[in-house]
Amino acid sequence: MAANYKLPAVDSSLWQKQCPELYVEFPVTRLENAEVLWINERFFVERKVDVTDPATLREVQRQLLDLAYTTAQDGAAATDGGGKRIYADRYGGTKIGAHGGSGRCGIIDGFQIKGVGVTPLVGEEYQVAGVMGRPQRDRPPFHRFHSDGVVTLEEAIREAIYAEVACMEMPKGAMPIVAILGTGTRMPWGEPCAILVRPNFFRAAYVERAVRYRPLQPGRNVHAADAKRVRDIVAVLDDKRSREEFGVDVDTIAEYVSRVSEQMAFAHVHRLSFGPYLSNNLTLNGEVLDFGAARAVENWKRGIVVDMACAFGKDELVEFLDSCTNMLFYLRKYATSSSFGVLPLRLNYLVASTYEKALDVFFAGLFGLRFDAKSAEVVAISAALKKYFFSQQKEVVNYLSDDAPDSGAWLYDVLKARLDGSPPAPGAREARVIDEIEAALTRLYASHPEPEAAVQAKLRTALRMLRPRDQLFRDALQLRIYDGLLMKDGHPTTGAEFASRIDEFIRSHVATSRRVFDLPDDLVALGAAGNSYSTAIHCRELDPHTGERKELLLLAGAVCGADALLFGHRIPLARLAGTVEANTVVVRHYLPPDYAGEAVEVDIAGVALPVPRMDILF
Repeated sequence: MAANYKLPAVDSSLWQKQCPELYVEFPVTRLENAEVLWINERFFVERKVDVTDPATLREVQRQLLDLAYTTAQDGAAATDGGGKRIYADRYGGTKIGAHGGSGRCGIIDGFQIKGVGVTPLVGEEYQVAGVMGRPQRDRPPFHRFHSDGVVTLEEAIREAIYAEVACMEMPKGAMPIVAILGTGTRMPWGEPCAILVRPNFFRAAYVERAVRYRPLQPGRNVHAADAKRVRDIVAVLDDKRSREEFGVDVDTIAEYVSRVSEQMAFAHVHRLSFGPYLSNNLTLNGEVLDFGAARAVENWKRGIVVDMACAFGKDELVEFLDSCTNMLFYLRKYATSSSFGVLPLRLNYLVASTYEKALDVFFAGLFGLRFDAKSAEVVAISAALKKYFFSQQKEVVNYLSDDAPDSGAWLYDVLKARLDGSPPAPGAREARVIDEIEAALTRLYASHPEPEAAVQAKLRTALRMLRPRDQLFRDALQLRIYDGLLMKDGHPTTGAEFASRIDEFIRSHVATSRRVFDLPDDLVALGAAGNSYSTAIHCRELDPHTGERKELLLLAGAVCGADALLFGHRIPLARLAGTVEANTVVVRHYLPPDYAGEAVEVDIAGVALPVPRMDILF
């Protein structure tokens, strides 16, 4: 590897020049006992950094450790190579309280490191009087609302899992976790601490003031600096070239609103909760970020998932509207032109109409269908699901309760019992919905050569999509992290063995939690396995003309240079009979008809490729 090799970072030096008040500098010291506990191989391989090569991996790890810093204690300056100055980013928003921006994130060398310690942007009230005047009982000072500056290792592992699933499935993307660093420090009760590394990004809340911010250490007029920061950011957004230099690829606030509305619709249909859709938890490109509050929910009921926040589902649209209204106020107040802040429609109509249209698309997608407003059958399927969704939204489930919530009947249970020929599962309302959809599918495929097989294929697709993501149920996931990793008797919580166990834990949870794959119309997924940069999907192919069925593996690997990376092997692209899109190559390999998801070795372009046992069967 070349000596001048650099990690694939976001160059934010221009941001500091054009918006000098965006960042607040603060001293830090190096964490001498830090170690790399997990690397996101997918992130690096997609950026042509082959971390499967040992020499490359060592260099990446070395440079990642150069990001391991924590805030200096007792006001000590970071000098003489013992530390360096990094930056906290200012931002505002409707729900950030008295903070002035990032309270536990620092920006260094084009990356954000989360868990750096208390930054200067933590508000006074959170450190002096507890939270909103309430004393903090059984935790050390600063623990509530992240104002202690700490990320625990449990939280870091959890965030990495949710982030990877979101990156792979969300239609407008998510902010990935690049790596997890162990800090070599622990909380007072013994829990290991960590640093999350992620790319620097343009937070949507940069356009908003932090009007309630009261710094710990009184100094210059922070509100004047905050106002200048917003004025400079709005000037950047009003210029297309500047937007591109800042990594913003939306041309108007309307595009941001539409993208996030679509993200919400997808997450709701697929029962993924990321907490409130607020500007401080989103990039201006509409990507979701910050997964500390994320969880999968069991159905479409209004789930209470975050303390003092809106419930999962349609309530999130109201909070998103409030956030957008605040953004528009500052865009219009500080704009020198009217280009970026223009809305072609009223804000509430834009959100509602985009969300409703996206619901139609994603509800149809549950059954492997493309939404077509001209197809009465597809419209009927989406309408049946939408009606059921809004009926479930009238019921509330409290996921924060000490008692396990009774989630009630769900479509998956009824559909699985029907397809397996088992006794009917509870749920009369759910059975009626499935009946209505099956009738519409029967009409839709009436002229198909194998109409019954075609209908069954779509029902099998829905079975995969509607299957609960139990690996992402937050409380159970936390217990598995503690019991299986952090508190496992006889196993260390540092070193290479521990890092290997973390890597396998994250890999397996991501692999078993994915439900949405970009599959051709003629394939039905029956199982899936994968690592960070490779996926194997066991599919059944149904010939639309003859009705013939075949078993196959759909193999997807990352393109790195002139090669494809597939399950630990490099295969020259020139030898592969597959399709290449962006950074991914996809290959079909046909299997014997009795294949049932076991580990198998297949010949791919002369390479004996070991495909692991399917992590999950659908």
